[in-house]
Amino acid sequence: MKRTGSKLPSASYKNDLNKLINENQVILISGETGCGKTTQVPQFILDDPIQGPKCRIIVTQPRRISAITVAERIASERCENIGNSVGYYIRLESEKSSNTQLLFVTPGVLLRKLQSDPLLEVSLALSGLVWPYLTLSDLVLPCLV
Repeated sequence: MKRTGSKLPSASYKNDLNKLINENQVILISGETGCGKTTQVPQFILDDPIQGPKCRIIVTQPRRISAITVAERIASERCENIGNSVGYYIRLESEKSSNTQLLFVTPGVLLRKLQSDPLLEVSLALSGLVWPYLTLSDLVLPCLV
């Protein structure tokens, strides 16, 4: 699949977002559904010449199916196989490697990773969606700051 992100509204904010991410410990990105928050912002970071080569990003998704499908979508947009630079790790299943820089997980998996490794070797942690009724979101967000 060819990259289609340049057509999304978030594309016009690529440089501004990378600058904000470089200059701030925490930022909040808000936008309409389908604007590219989940699929494009992590790719902006990966493609950034300063951050990209060395970054390791973990992104939470509220459901297992969304973690898988978003990871597959981004890998496809980058013309890669899932598990190379883009992967996912959900309960009982994962597609990742030592080269994986962008990993999609559920909040429960992230909490388990933080319990076993409190200093989690990650450059950036992004919360894809925060559902008000998802109790694990309440536990994950303070851990990311």
